[in-house]
Amino acid sequence: MKNYILIPYDNDEALFNSFGFDEFILPLANYSIGFEYYFSIFEINELAKKYKINVLINKFLHKKDIENIKNIIDNLNNVNLFFIEDLGLTGIIPKNKIVIFQNHIINNYESINYLNENGFDKVVVSNELTNEELKVISSKTKSQLYYFIFNRNMLMYSKRKLVSNYLDYYNYDLKTKTLLVKEKVSQYDLFIKEENDGTTIFDGKIYSLLNEKK
Repeated sequence: MKNYILIPYDNDEALFNSFGFDEFILPLANYSIGFEYYFSIFEINELAKKYKINVLINKFLHKKDIENIKNIIDNLNNVNLFFIEDLGLTGIIPKNKIVIFQNHIINNYESINYLNENGFDKVVVSNELTNEELKVISSKTKSQLYYFIFNRNMLMYSKRKLVSNYLDYYNYDLKTKTLLVKEKVSQYDLFIKEENDGTTIFDGKIYSLLNEKK
């Protein structure tokens, strides 16, 4: 866990410089969900001239999306790695450029080793594990592991417009499509964010591994 990669929340050049980082993960516009800002092909290519740039694609893709994204990937220049959720992209992107990024799924060393045997040696480890479990995984795999250090944990993603459907059903009129609600059974705060392409639900609390990063 020596190196840190940041997902920025804007494309302001001054913002990039202020972080003091030289490597970033940029959510690809129209093919990512759950972020505050998405980056176009042009923005990614421009930033890749100055920084080490990785691209994140975390939407579930339809067949037509796969066809479109082939052209997009061909037009992205100097991208270091692609963080992907939909395994359909493994047939398009070279294996050495893929980081498997699947929420809640990459949570044990046997799965990681299986992916490694099939040529995928870079994965994002689920942040729902304990520190001890992370240590065990690290000790029993040769893969390159990526960890969340500080973020809001995405619990669920749906292609449905859950907030709009709820508001329509109960005839509520709210200008925002972003809600903070308390789940009745667990009493957990949930952060719900609807976008054009679906809805994401996040843990209401901020996840931090900063005290354990060593």
